[in-house]
Amino acid sequence: MYRRTIGRFGSYRGVGAHTARGAVLLDGLIAVVLFSIGILGMVGMQALSIKHASNAKYRTDAAMYADRLIAQMWTGAKGSGLVADFATGGAAFSAWKSQLAANLPGADANPPTVAFDGSQVTIVVHWNSPGERAVHDYTTVSQIVP
Repeated sequence: MYRRTIGRFGSYRGVGAHTARGAVLLDGLIAVVLFSIGILGMVGMQALSIKHASNAKYRTDAAMYADRLIAQMWTGAKGSGLVADFATGGAAFSAWKSQLAANLPGADANPPTVAFDGSQVTIVVHWNSPGERAVHDYTTVSQIVP
């Protein structure tokens, strides 16, 4: 049994110790919970950062492959041979498409397209980032002047 006695300054001795019992444990528990929430937030931001960085890499790769095909068009066949070789289904297009499919995820399931309108060429590259359902695309338009 706990006995209360009046101390020198007119207060009960032991009352503060009895009511404060467990307060340090509660403070420690709250600190651990807040620390855990902060760590989980940082882990979530890191995962989101990795996702955005990989999406940026895929977009850069798509732009590089589209630019590579345009460079081949500038140095390749002229006139009607250009359209025959580089339009969707042409020999140069098929070789480029196989390189693209080998290096860009989901590019084989969502094939790229090359369309000619006079001297203007439009290239559309599609890909799927791993773990995502959405199909991303990159479109570039260029003038090919013979």
